[in-house]
Amino acid sequence: MPDGRSWPRISIVTPSFNQGQYLEETIRSVLLQGYSDLQYVVMDGCSTDNSVEIIRKYSHWLNHWESKKDQGQAHAINKGLALLSGEIGTYLNSDDLLLRRSLGYVGNTFRRYEWDILLGRNTSNVTFESWLFKRSYWQARLVALNDPLLCGEHSYQVCQESSYWNLGRFKDWRFDESLIFCMDYDWFQRLAPGSRILQTSRKLGHFRRHVDSKSQRLDHVKIAENAIVQKKNYKIAISREQAEPILSAHKKRHRFAMLSAPLGLDALFLYKHP
Repeated sequence: MPDGRSWPRISIVTPSFNQGQYLEETIRSVLLQGYSDLQYVVMDGCSTDNSVEIIRKYSHWLNHWESKKDQGQAHAINKGLALLSGEIGTYLNSDDLLLRRSLGYVGNTFRRYEWDILLGRNTSNVTFESWLFKRSYWQARLVALNDPLLCGEHSYQVCQESSYWNLGRFKDWRFDESLIFCMDYDWFQRLAPGSRILQTSRKLGHFRRHVDSKSQRLDHVKIAENAIVQKKNYKIAISREQAEPILSAHKKRHRFAMLSAPLGLDALFLYKHP
């Protein structure tokens, strides 16, 4: 790092199953970050397409990979988490991407702010077979900072491909394998209590929308699982009185973010979850 300290090790798990048409681009988006201390694990669920061929192509640069039957996405992630040894952890789906220089930004903010959870923003697209529609410049700037992550407040949006956590603190935590859609929503709700959370307006990942993605096919499952997660985690929901100071401070910071976005400046919002 510029100040002489070592870069924190960042550990990433990519769960994958029959996503060969996107997988290589995902793997390259991680490996080409040029990050000095990266641990990268790919957990394939015994794909029947060209996924294994792609993984083998990059196996020399992976810390671990396997292609074995699993019990779903959350199970694959959990198997990968058990192998990680870094200070920072995350998972990246096999059809999403890291944006350039994202990991350097993540490592730098971790050393500077000592966060437990980092929540960034993302870019997105809609891909339906032969056409691609990208979100417009102005639409992307209608929200410069996502709503804060507060247990019991349901307006926030976690951009999973742009989110990281302190792996040292949450080393033994695991995803709920009974969930097939909202495991990330549940995950960050459970991690939040007592955590130092850093939000940034910086776009760290790219969320790929396409006809085969879960967000397109399983919207009814998302609605049902959202209700399940809210009921499951009701005991850690905070009161409106606890949330109000954070929401008020966030509102002020969001105004700054809106003003600074056209200048290419990143806005940060650091808070301690009750």
